[in-house]
Amino acid sequence: MIESILGMQVIREIPPQTMLCLASGRCVQHGGVIRIAAGHDGAGQIVKHLILPRGTHALVPALVGTPPQLLTTASRTMALAQVSLAVSAVGFTVLFGLLIDIERKLGKIAREIQAIHDLLKRREQSELRNSLESLAQLDRIGRQDARIQVITAAHRDLGIKLQQYGRLLGEADSLELAEACEQYYCLIALGRARCHAEMEAVGLAADELETSWRTWRAQVQRIAREHMLGESAARFLHAEFAEEIPVEELYAWLDFAYDEQRGSAWLMSLRRQLGSYYEIRDRSPRLPNVRSVPDGIRTGVDSLKSRIGGLSQSQLLARDIDHIVPLMRQLEARDDVLAGYVTQYRLMDQHGLSPAELEAQLAALPQEAELHGFIVLEAPALQAAAD
Repeated sequence: MIESILGMQVIREIPPQTMLCLASGRCVQHGGVIRIAAGHDGAGQIVKHLILPRGTHALVPALVGTPPQLLTTASRTMALAQVSLAVSAVGFTVLFGLLIDIERKLGKIAREIQAIHDLLKRREQSELRNSLESLAQLDRIGRQDARIQVITAAHRDLGIKLQQYGRLLGEADSLELAEACEQYYCLIALGRARCHAEMEAVGLAADELETSWRTWRAQVQRIAREHMLGESAARFLHAEFAEEIPVEELYAWLDFAYDEQRGSAWLMSLRRQLGSYYEIRDRSPRLPNVRSVPDGIRTGVDSLKSRIGGLSQSQLLARDIDHIVPLMRQLEARDDVLAGYVTQYRLMDQHGLSPAELEAQLAALPQEAELHGFIVLEAPALQAAAD
């Protein structure tokens, strides 16, 4: 029976020390990867790695009973990012299915948003579909040389598409268009990296995906700053969002958007955005409607109105709750998953494994090796450093 994968031991329970390490801040969790936090010995190195075993049909495993918080966090990340934590499971058939899903969702809003309509009509769109569809049919090709020809051609085409959608993402001047382009860019990056992996160049897959991930990250951080948080991130401190957004989550959004690690130190900046309490009271002794945006962030609201077409206060609030909040969570989750994929490709390269071989090792594990639907891998030496 396989007792180790990717150089780490398969364990069947989460040690209390790991939870204490996370609670104390000495360890941090991003998706399925737990690392030693910055500022501590061994910073950045993996302590635990959570992946789903091969053959898991559900995107997110059913967590029965009371699972450890880190497994709950990992499940939430998968649900938001809409992909598995295991890069080996994200093959060409999965990627083609994701493309169909993206097109279906965008098709629903194309009538109302001209930029989305134009995006779906671009020639690049049909070429991308053809490339991923041909890759999704690889299992039907028996000859290895023919398979390599298909992968090589698709890899070249996806490289062109990556540049094209990267340019579109950088030029996007609306949230809706930027959101669509980032999804396509992410999908293409995963497809191109998988081409390298299927040609037994897993190290190149890791390098290329890391480059694409960092490009994607810089652009979505810009999107978050310019189109989502705007100049009035302090609006999320108000009563309308008290139940929806824990203040710690708001700090995490700002850390992500501005690529800083300030945590609760953001509070001072947010308080300055709110303006004077007494001036607010003088202008508006009481809020006319609990669903309206408070006067205290009027300047920020006016800035957002000018950016997105002069929506009313109630429309801005609905936009925040129904679109901005879920999208911020999704982008953060996708960032965690992409970082985890780069790590997995590097580990596969170090141990001479292809995605198919990693899947085979996962399949060989007995069912009792799973912990609430996850395979938990531990780096013993680093776990001792985190204890």
